[in-house]
Amino acid sequence: MVSIPSIVCMCIALLLTTLVPIGIMIWYCIRHKDEKVWLAALIGAAGFFVPQMLIRIPILNALSMNEGFMAFAENHYLIYGISLAATAGLFELAGRFTTAKILDRKGITLYKAMAAGLGHGMIEAVVVVGLQYINNILYAVMINTGTFDAMVQQAAAQAGVDMAQFDMIKETMLNTAAPMYLLGVWERAMTIILHLFLSMLVCYFVAKKRPLTGIFICLAIHTLVDSVAGIGQGLATPYLGEVISMNTMYVLVEGGLTVIAVGCFFGILKLRKKWGALHE
Repeated sequence: MVSIPSIVCMCIALLLTTLVPIGIMIWYCIRHKDEKVWLAALIGAAGFFVPQMLIRIPILNALSMNEGFMAFAENHYLIYGISLAATAGLFELAGRFTTAKILDRKGITLYKAMAAGLGHGMIEAVVVVGLQYINNILYAVMINTGTFDAMVQQAAAQAGVDMAQFDMIKETMLNTAAPMYLLGVWERAMTIILHLFLSMLVCYFVAKKRPLTGIFICLAIHTLVDSVAGIGQGLATPYLGEVISMNTMYVLVEGGLTVIAVGCFFGILKLRKKWGALHE
């Protein structure tokens, strides 16, 4: 049985990782409506959704159906993890750069750059994290009502179905401590700070006609963050020998993300200062 506290924490995390980011973006756009930031926020959101959800993720899903690709991923997990991180950074960078170039047609302002970053972070929170928590809640209810096992038995009768994934889902749901679900709320807050900084960074260097500088810095930071997460997960799974527990992995990864987010926060303040004299 998945505990009631775990289900409650999932529901709280779902609300905090979806409604709060949306609310912050709406509040920011209303507060700075005279700066015409609504369009910048929507373009920033598209800068994540199009390259990630419509291009990169479908490609990865297609590759996951290839036995040779999955065998390579299992046998060369470090290379696979870093490659995933690099492609995530590259695709999202393409979205950020396109956003910056579109906004630069009429001149990028501080407020528009921040709106683009909030849009980028908000849409990721909703479509990636929010949907994952919805899945978790549904799985928890199914496990507790017995319908999950019935679904597994039905799937077992079908050829080509990977039963290991169902076992892993159930084991994770039953063994994850309730507070760990709330850790996702902290992760989302830190990630939004990261996205805000990276979007502002790219917009700033595009506005200064030095786009390559922004591109390299953004790609390096994004790849580093996703590599830490990917390698950390590998250390808690058989891919890298289950060196640490899953809960320990979460704490270490979130700790690393927090350190990076703090640095990004000060980076935001520095960029605001550079832009402030021109646009405030």
